[in-house]
Amino acid sequence: MTQNIQPKSDFSKYKNSKIASGLGKNIVWCGVLDCRYGLEVERIEQYSGILYIFDLSDNNKLIESINTPISYDALFGPDINDVNKWKDIGIQIIDSRFRIKK
Repeated sequence: MTQNIQPKSDFSKYKNSKIASGLGKNIVWCGVLDCRYGLEVERIEQYSGILYIFDLSDNNKLIESINTPISYDALFGPDINDVNKWKDIGIQIIDSRFRIKK
């Protein structure tokens, strides 16, 4: 069964930016890879969340959702190590699913 999960962040201007604007409710961080894939981390509990990966060029289709730890409850944004980890996970998933085989 496919979940109909849509992004809570505003990715409408993603082509001109690597960061989406307008974080949705409970969203810790969001970003855009390759001007096509939206990444969003939603806080579920104080130190845990879900990383969502959306294909913004395919009607915001959910590609993957993964449980992820959140290092701490920072008032001014997530830990940079968390952000780098989330980006790396997104890149690995996107590359493994959509890489052109030669």
